[in-house]
This record gives sequence, C-alpha cells and structure tokens, in this order.
Amino acid sequence: MINGKMGVAIFLYEYAKYSNIEYYSSVADKLIDDIYNIVAENMQNNIYDGICGIGIGLCYIIGNNYVKGNIDNVVENIEKKIFKDNELSLMEDLIDGGRIFSQGIYCMLRKKFSKNDLGFDKIIFSDVDIFSHLLDGFQFIEFSYINSILYCLSEINTENANIYIDKVIQNTKSNIDKFRISKYDREFFLSNLLRLDEKNRLLQADIKCESNSISDDIRYLWMNLLTEKQFILFDVKNIKSMVDDLLYNFSYEVKNINNILSIIGLCLMKRLLY
Repeated sequence: MINGKMGVAIFLYEYAKYSNIEYYSSVADKLIDDIYNIVAENMQNNIYDGICGIGIGLCYIIGNNYVKGNIDNVVENIEKKIFKDNELSLMEDLIDGGRIFSQGIYCMLRKKFSKNDLGFDKIIFSDVDIFSHLLDGFQFIEFSYINSILYCLSEINTENANIYIDKVIQNTKSNIDKFRISKYDREFFLSNLLRLDEKNRLLQADIKCESNSISDDIRYLWMNLLTEKQFILFDVKNIKSMVDDLLYNFSYEVKNINNILSIIGLCLMKRLLY
C-alpha cells in the first residue's frame, strides 16, 4: 500500500469526493482491479508492498463507501494469506526493519469496518507473544514498530490488553539499544501514552532521538491517516520543503514520488496537517 498502487488509489477516491470529479474514481477503480488481479501466493505480508497493505486498502475504501461490497466476502481469500503463518508475517516485518506492525493495523481496520467479531484481538495478542520471542534475534528495529503495536493494544481497551502493554514496555526497555528512535517516534510514543497508564511514562527517560528522515515523515503520515488521529502534528511548511526535495532530487523513482505525494495529498484533504 505505502509503496504500491493502493496508496495512489485511495488518494484518487478521496480526491474524487473532494473535487466532485468522478473521473478520478474511475481511474482508482482500474487500479483496484489491477491490484486484485496480481495478488500472488508468494507475496510478502507487509503493509508496504504486500498482502496486508492490499487488505488494509480494501478495508479503507469499502469501509468509507468508495467501493460497494461486503467487506467480509471481499477480503476472505486475502485474509487467508494474511493469517496463514503469523510468525512468518512478523519475521518479514522485522527483516524489513520493523517499520509498522502490519497484521495489527490490518486487524484494527477489519474490526472497525466489520460487523462480525472474528477474533482479531486474540490475533494481536498472539502476535505480541511471537514478537517478544523474535526480538532477541534482531539487532536493529525501527521504534515505529513498537508504536504501532502499542497503538493496536491501546485500542482494544481491556484488562488483558493492559497486561500486554506492560509486557511490550518492559521488553522495549530491556532492548532499547536495538531501536532507531526519531523525533517523530518519541512524539507519537508520548502522545499515545496520554491514553495509557501513567506509569508507562518511565520509558521516556530512556529515549534518545535522531533527526526525522523522509521515511519517518511518510510512515507517520500514514499512521495518522489510518488511525484517524493526529499523534504527529505535521507543519505544512516542512511538508512543502519535503515536496520540493522530491521534485528536484533525481534519485527518486516516479512511482515513489507518486506514492509520497498521494499520502501528503490525503492528509491535506483530511486536514491532518496544520
């Protein structure tokens, strides 16, 4: 989704509604057909350019009524691939740098837009247990992965979820040297903690931050959009500088520029920038 056609399709649906020009919606429909027809057995499971990203995108466009359909039926086959091997799914996330908790974000959108309780909370708890076992085997993980896990757990809002939140916090403190932590990571973490138990603020003393990169910008713009919360307050002036850099930096491929401009446009339309 983040690196593929799905992000562009979501932008086109939103822009068709924003501009009241149906043409953009028809272009998005064609992109969705293309995406659905290329789902392969050997695709990775991540949110960036894998099955989870496709599933999340379908949940978003059906849930927001851009495409008609029963969401449970539409994602049935894709969901079988998403949950075929949860440990492998997390391994793929972590091998890729552990940027976003792909299965967790998928589960949260499925819960939001489905009338059926399909046990997504239990899947998230199981994934957190798997992650705890896998963590020792990795030397480097983006802190945004922890943030996306904590977001998913905080949305469940049960006593069991609180137990898992404590577990993730303690695990993170024990392995803090493994994480790259940007200023956005810290901002998101502390914003999310306002909704969690105050004692978990203990972690903030351990956080040493690096400067934000374009990858951090894109990651958290998507997190703001998918969670519909302004955990990160993006300044339009800074985003304008990023766009200027994209347009004048010839090291970026056209498809990457399109994907980045799509999420910026989405956040502008959703008023997630100030």
